[in-house]
Amino acid sequence: MIDDSSAFIEEESHYNKKYKNSENLEWRYDILFNAAHKQFNDWVISIIKEDQPIKILDLGCGDGSRTRFLGDYPNVELIGIDISEAGIKKANENKVGNCSYIIMAAENMDFAPNSFDLIINYGSFSSINLESVWKKLLNIIRPEGSIIGIETLGNNPLFNFKRNINVKNRIRSQTSKERILKYNQVFNWSNNCDKFTSRTFGFMSPLLVPLLWIIPKKNLLRDVVYIFDKIDKYFWFKFQFFRKLSFKIVFHLQGFK
Repeated sequence: MIDDSSAFIEEESHYNKKYKNSENLEWRYDILFNAAHKQFNDWVISIIKEDQPIKILDLGCGDGSRTRFLGDYPNVELIGIDISEAGIKKANENKVGNCSYIIMAAENMDFAPNSFDLIINYGSFSSINLESVWKKLLNIIRPEGSIIGIETLGNNPLFNFKRNINVKNRIRSQTSKERILKYNQVFNWSNNCDKFTSRTFGFMSPLLVPLLWIIPKKNLLRDVVYIFDKIDKYFWFKFQFFRKLSFKIVFHLQGFK
């Protein structure tokens, strides 16, 4: 059992340090998961209809860099929340369009019921008490709304071994390791919505990590990742066993009961 107060302090400290100490926050391994990022963006963009206003909550927005592009849509009102003061400071300094960013813990959200058409989560679920936050999300999403997220999965023992090393080296927090999502947990959310869609990514592509230091040209590495993604999609991911062992999952919930 994780103590919420100590978990909050640990995550707040981790992310404040991250956003204070780094000018370039591009994750070294992003290139390995481009397909997952693209799927997330495609699903988000697909429900932003330019002739209709849409109100979006960016849960755990960090410095806002992952979803800042949404401010370019004139019909979008975006509110981002995060516990990191340093992250929110950067988000507000670089905001675009009708976007605002607030220091707020997801556990303490006090938005009115049915406030949002879309809630997006870019990897923040492992940093929060999801059991209590999920109830709040279902309260503030509109009945016809959507929740779209991208998360790291914690079913693969090899990946989990590397996470233990990251915790010891203080690259990641103990809280995020213990709260990482499991494959079946994501699918349980389908009971709360009318339509549930998901895709997994990164069963083979994490094997390419050593090549990040060997292959100097990103275009070449991107081509290799593309081939690995296709092998995953058309062979390994035909079987649920291997989908469970993937590194990333992107999910889309629509229509809430």
